[in-house]
Amino acid sequence: MLTKSEKRRQHANAGFTLPAFSRRYGLTIGKVRRAVKRGEIRTVQFAGLERITPAEAKRVAELFGLKERDDDDG
Repeated sequence: MLTKSEKRRQHANAGFTLPAFSRRYGLTIGKVRRAVKRGEIRTVQFAGLERITPAEAKRVAELFGLKERDDDDG
């Protein structure tokens, strides 16, 4: 049986929601929200959600030396 997250349709290049970005890079959601609030991470509105674009995620990851976590780490 598919989990709720597996049932959701993923939009290519739609970016990351804040919780998805925090999971992908192993950060706390609070840390991500504070960085967005301070303007350190730029977001856009897409499909009614605040998202971090793939280009912005790459910029932040390179700037702070963040490594993507495996999809299995959930």
